[in-house]
Amino acid sequence: MGSRRLVDLIFYRDWLQKKIRNRCPPLGMVRPFTSFPQSEAFKLQADCYEAFFRTFWDKE
Repeated sequence: MGSRRLVDLIFYRDWLQKKIRNRCPPLGMVRPFTSFPQSEAFKLQADCYEAFFRTFWDKE
């Protein structure tokens, strides 16, 4: 990741965060009550983030 791409990422940070919030459910929604293990909820959220960023970078 070159410095130009890093600058772009910083510039688009707020936009990215908004997109992630719209696309990836917060942990509270992923983990209804206590039936869903927290580690699984974190993994689900991490997978969602990874998929989002992979899609974003592949467009570059």
